[in-house]
Amino acid sequence: MPRVLVRPEAAIFTAVIDEAIRPLLTKLSKQLRLRIPTAVTVWTPGMIGPSVLVEDASGQDANGTGECRVYFKETYGRDRLLFMAEAIYPKEISPTTGFSGFEVEGDVTLAHGEVQTKGWTGRYNVWDWQGWQ
Repeated sequence: MPRVLVRPEAAIFTAVIDEAIRPLLTKLSKQLRLRIPTAVTVWTPGMIGPSVLVEDASGQDANGTGECRVYFKETYGRDRLLFMAEAIYPKEISPTTGFSGFEVEGDVTLAHGEVQTKGWTGRYNVWDWQGWQ
């Protein structure tokens, strides 16, 4: 039976933002020397939201706001969720490098809200949503 996308409790969504997405945005903002505001949204079939605007306070203002979709899937043990987040930014954010966003994956333990990331990938010249298969 394939695992389906699910909507987590708000505390789990917040934990993923605070422990996986926000630190990555801080790192990217420093590398790009830009403040890159990003609207982060839980993405499930038939129901989208809530959205939270996340940004690092350093750097110059970027030309536009990025969008980050966070997908959650149950595991067979049901004591944790897998997550994948993908972000896409306007071409104007970094036209000389082609930076277009990132992807980060991991899991979160439901009982404690502990987030583990399995790594992230920067995207270059990819402005289409890939989703999570």
